[in-house]
Amino acid sequence: MTTVAILGPGLIGGSLGMALLRAGGCRVLAAARTWESAAAAVRAGAAHEAAPLERAAGEADVVVLCMPLGAVVEVVAEVRRRARPHAVVTDVAGLKAPVHAAAEAAGPASAAFIGGHPMAGRERSGLENARADLFRGATWVLTAREPARAAGTPAGRRLEALVRAAGAAPLWATPEAHDAAAAVASHVPQALATAHMLAFAEGARERPLARILAAGGLRDTTRLAESPAGIWVDVLLGNAAQVCEGLERVIAELAALRDRIARGDAAALTAAFEAAAAARRQLAAEKGWDGA
Repeated sequence: MTTVAILGPGLIGGSLGMALLRAGGCRVLAAARTWESAAAAVRAGAAHEAAPLERAAGEADVVVLCMPLGAVVEVVAEVRRRARPHAVVTDVAGLKAPVHAAAEAAGPASAAFIGGHPMAGRERSGLENARADLFRGATWVLTAREPARAAGTPAGRRLEALVRAAGAAPLWATPEAHDAAAAVASHVPQALATAHMLAFAEGARERPLARILAAGGLRDTTRLAESPAGIWVDVLLGNAAQVCEGLERVIAELAALRDRIARGDAAALTAAFEAAAAARRQLAAEKGWDGA
């Protein structure tokens, strides 16, 4: 039976543990900064047993670092050195290049490292928001310097099995390819939601009726503004060049929309709406989103 150690059973780690317990076939250990946090994962049905970090890392076949980016970078090399020689260490951070650089500092004799990033989550963090179906139908990116080679190794096959047991679909990429794509698909949307909510809050101070009128459109476009800064600051700063490039594209599109509205250009505004709607429908159909 495969032993999986989840280091940091919060939203992602807790959801992974719940999914693995539901799937069966593996033993799940939870380790955290405090014993109470690890024990809470057991009570929540996210682990079979709580264990100190050293024991969890040393007994596991798969060690999953479910921590914010900065914490993963700090501990990944040491965890690789503490893990069993045949084990594989992975993580769930939203940026991969700095994690790989830190992991490689452990040296080639350490346990294998393959990066990971499940493209699923919620705007509210913590074990209390974990759920067993969080990863159902989601893409789970696995990253390596040579993805094709890594996918064929025992470590790669073990991680693919874990990802599928959680309900997700594995997708291999290099760290650099992941970070470039994630900037567009994940990091920029987070920045936009944050900016939109700040703009609304400022406008609503001048026009309090706006708070009463706020409804589904504002709810949906600002949902990510509740995401924890502790996760996102490191990711955005760590991927600054590509995030800024993506934001410049959005700023250009916003400026174009503003100019069309200002000059009363109904035809150009209609064309923009139709192009955006077509692109959204195509993406929704590809992803199988509800309402596609």
